[in-house]
This record gives sequence, structure tokens and C-alpha cells, in this order.
Amino acid sequence: MSAASALAAAGITPLQLGEKEGLALINGTDGMLGMLSLAIHDLTALLQTADIAASMSVEGLMGTDAVFAADLHKLRPQAGQAVSAANFRALLAGSPIVASHKGPECTRVQDAYSLRCAPIVHGAARDTVAHATNVAYAELASAVDNPVLTLDGRVESNGNFPRCL
Repeated sequence: MSAASALAAAGITPLQLGEKEGLALINGTDGMLGMLSLAIHDLTALLQTADIAASMSVEGLMGTDAVFAADLHKLRPQAGQAVSAANFRALLAGSPIVASHKGPECTRVQDAYSLRCAPIVHGAARDTVAHATNVAYAELASAVDNPVLTLDGRVESNGNFPRCL
């Protein structure tokens, strides 16, 4: 059956596309921006979950929370790292497991590298998501048509095509 016959049988009037609507239907940039926005949402939750899981590892291995002190993380002023370290401090606050080895009887020199460096690793991921978020916000607020009709009535060709990361 032809498409015209199928549409007629279903009582559907064929869509008549206007200028640039065909391109809009097949151009994937809006879809990519939508997927980026959804990924940012999921990654934000995943990063919080990663901080929780790593904090549980600190407790499970009877680690210390001293390495998450704010002043230590100010020595390397990376925004995401500071957020993760603050999350670790909040998640481990009042932990009897962490507190159990803070006295002079504890002879541990330092925790495993994987525990001590968790805010740095998680922070790098947070910074990457923050960059992607900034790009997504800018793209969502952008006019990316070509040519573009400006507020003062000009019709101008431009290169403001959607940008991918």
C-alpha cells in the first residue's frame, strides 16, 4: 500500500512542511542537546551516589575522615573536588566507625590511596559535568537558526550552529 493510500485510509491529512521544517526534522542537534540534558541529570545523581558509596568504603575499611578537611582541599582549589570533599565530611559526620580509630591507640599511617583520592577523582567528574551543564544552558538559550531573523528585523546568515561538547 502506498503511503498516500495508508494516510487516506486512516483519515490522516499528509503533513505539508514549510520552510526549513524538513531540515529541522532530520537535524540531530536538538536531539543531541536533549540527550545531553538528560545525561547531565543522570550524572548528577550518579556523582552523589559515588560519594555515598566511597564514604561507605571509608567506613567499611575503618578509614579516616581527616583527609576530607576543607583546608586541605583549598590547597588545590578545584570546585568539584571541594564539593565531593564536603559531601564526604557530611556523610561521615558522627560515624562511630570512623571515630573508632581516632585515638592515640590507632597506629594507621594513612588510608589507601583510593580512599584518600576519592574527592579528587569524583571532583574531576563533577567539573566535567559542570562544563557540560554550562554548554547545555548556553545552547538551550541560543538562537541557532541560519539565517537568523534579528530583533531589529535583519535577516542574517551566521555560523551559530549548535555546538557539541
